[in-house]
Amino acid sequence: MEKLTKLFMPLGKRVAVVGGTLHGCELTEFLTKRGRKVVMVHDGPKAQLGEGMTIDDLENLWPWLRRKGVPVHSDVKYERVTDQGLVIKTADGKEVVLEVDNIVTSQDFVANTALYERLKALVPEVYNIGSSLEPNLIVHAMKDGARTGSTI
Repeated sequence: MEKLTKLFMPLGKRVAVVGGTLHGCELTEFLTKRGRKVVMVHDGPKAQLGEGMTIDDLENLWPWLRRKGVPVHSDVKYERVTDQGLVIKTADGKEVVLEVDNIVTSQDFVANTALYERLKALVPEVYNIGSSLEPNLIVHAMKDGARTGSTI
């Protein structure tokens, strides 16, 4: 996959990554390494940037992004998408057009318990684990599965 994405990736050269927690940071780094001009925007406070990442990863990421010239904006409001790109409103109320070819969302996931609730009404024993219970990394879902399986 690494070699293939160096040869071809169906994204333009200028990309806005929407979301600045773990997924957005990793995607921003990946796309930058693949030669894209990336801007990361986050609608939450600056303190949330990098949320979910380890401290040592963050201590490497922020200086690397600065060296690569990757703009990072927090406390923004997503206003609209135009032919020119993504229009945001900054924390100080200024409307800014981020001229990009593509917008990739990496906003945090929310739990979806609909299937669990339906199954719970049909069978006597159902367990809700992984991202359906609480969105997280695959390693956490595997741990939930192993723990639940060993208790049954």
